[in-house]
Amino acid sequence: MKAWPLVPLGEVVVERKERIGTIDGDGLPLLGVSNKAGLHRSAMPRIPDMRRYLRVEREWFAYNPMRVNVGSIGWAHSDELAGVISPDYVVFSCTPKINPTLLYWFLTSEPGLRGINFQTAGSVRERLYFASLAKVVMPLPPIEEQRRIVERIESLRSAHDTIRSVRQQIETDLQLLKSNALTQSLESAVHSVKRLRDICVLITDGEHSTPPRITASEIPLVTAKNVRDGFMDYAVTDFVSQETAEKAWRRCRPAQNDLLMVCVGATTGRICLLRNPRAMVIVRSVALLRPDVMVVLPAYLEYVMKDQETQTQIWSQVKQAAQPCLYLGRLGE
Repeated sequence: MKAWPLVPLGEVVVERKERIGTIDGDGLPLLGVSNKAGLHRSAMPRIPDMRRYLRVEREWFAYNPMRVNVGSIGWAHSDELAGVISPDYVVFSCTPKINPTLLYWFLTSEPGLRGINFQTAGSVRERLYFASLAKVVMPLPPIEEQRRIVERIESLRSAHDTIRSVRQQIETDLQLLKSNALTQSLESAVHSVKRLRDICVLITDGEHSTPPRITASEIPLVTAKNVRDGFMDYAVTDFVSQETAEKAWRRCRPAQNDLLMVCVGATTGRICLLRNPRAMVIVRSVALLRPDVMVVLPAYLEYVMKDQETQTQIWSQVKQAAQPCLYLGRLGE
């Protein structure tokens, strides 16, 4: 396939310096340009005399010469974006040789911004007036090919927006379903189960003394920093010996379907379910909840414990000190 020729923009765009000529700007909307919103109707106050302001028609472009290098360029792609703009801006339009949509995509793309920055390089104040913009080059396919490219991209963008909208709706519906299920389940269970200790066969914490750390081991020492929101993070951890672990396990050995929850410090209440646990030793700042699987599903209890209302109840029982602390006796209640 033959490569498209590189064409200076001066061959396909024309500068527009059409001053509005009336004090009130013909009552047309005042426009502005930003690198986020593009061309938009401005909320800035109108000056008393707008005769020097520039007209912007539909399909015309406008940009701030001092901010175009960060993408501050706009395109009047609809009648609502036609109006007047400050004479400090540069206004131009396309010739029939180039599709305005394709040009806008190019000017706001990485290659386009790179070309713009190249033209401002070395300038004391980095202003890009039309004469310099005209030197920026872009690959230019035939006009029919341009239309085909725009139609194809617009079609893909529409499909992407539809997929994103559907995905967001699914997430919203899923969260609502979870919330409703939790609310209904809790309301139906409130008269039969009121305390955490009624649905757990074990509520305890880890080692109160500091176990000796070693490096030649595969048994992690789990602290509050390892308990993340819904998963265990073993990336940064210390290790203990087999002998230390066996002593600790006589009192408390985490197992599958146990829940670990931070009970000391700023992250108190953070919880995760051990679905495929490693052999580990936990410290005092981590509580272990062992659900009675005949009464409650461990995954369900995890959802309940993460719920904002439950977290509020947990923090209402936290002793506020230099380091917040949740006593397990209060947790069971």
